Amino acid sequence: MKRAICIFLLFLAACTDDSSSPTVGNILVYIDKGALQCETSGISAEESAQVLINAGIDVLESTCGFQTGLVFPDICGGETGALVVHDIRFENLPDAEQLGYANVSSLIDLSRGLAFQLVDCEFIDFPGGNAY
Repeated sequence: MKRAICIFLLFLAACTDDSSSPTVGNILVYIDKGALQCETSGISAEESAQVLINAGIDVLESTCGFQTGLVFPDICGGETGALVVHDIRFENLPDAEQLGYANVSSLIDLSRGLAFQLVDCEFIDFPGGNAY
């Protein structure tokens, strides 16, 4: 529970639009897991982290998540909204973005009810359908 609260607080700090906010510390980035219903579970957190590590980016922690507020119809081959999320140093954000990763704050649009939820990767099981 403490971890979830810490991640939530870190997320809130990343969402500030204050130009005087510090550019040091850590930030959460994500990439689509590439999971397709009934077909593939997509990239693992370890595989995704290795992409960042190979580019010289320190990965401090990895987890999974999924987008909320969007509808993903139950259909084989359909998208799942599953994500791989990494905690990296803020200074590495531009390098991560060049690799296709994005700041988790880009997932948030409260006016449209869009957000994301972090989950332990072991609770995601897509080949037979959506387990979350």
